[in-house]
Amino acid sequence: MKDENIFSYTLEEVHKQNDETDWERVDKMTDEDLYKTAQSDPDVQPLSETELNCFKRVIYANGEMLWEDEQTVGELLANGEKYALIPVDREVLEWFEKADDRYLAKMNAVLRVYIESQED
Repeated sequence: MKDENIFSYTLEEVHKQNDETDWERVDKMTDEDLYKTAQSDPDVQPLSETELNCFKRVIYANGEMLWEDEQTVGELLANGEKYALIPVDREVLEWFEKADDRYLAKMNAVLRVYIESQED
């Protein structure tokens, strides 16, 4: 890809751009259709399992990194780790956010204490 084809935009500029995507057509596409479309574009090939396993899970909010796994996804899977994204009530999340900058770690600690209290 040539440098003259690379552009930078602020989020505000992106929001002002006209969206020409045919969302009705996209919504009708199956996963197989989406995969074939991605495969046909040489500039945006899907990542391999090996490439995906090099990533770390990271959570950002308002442009600031709040949390990052110590291991890559591949290392977590190799160690048999299980992880999930879970829905949390907005009020609960907002309470933890106000109480502590490291609110995700705090939420995990509270859940761990609850589990330990149930084991006795």
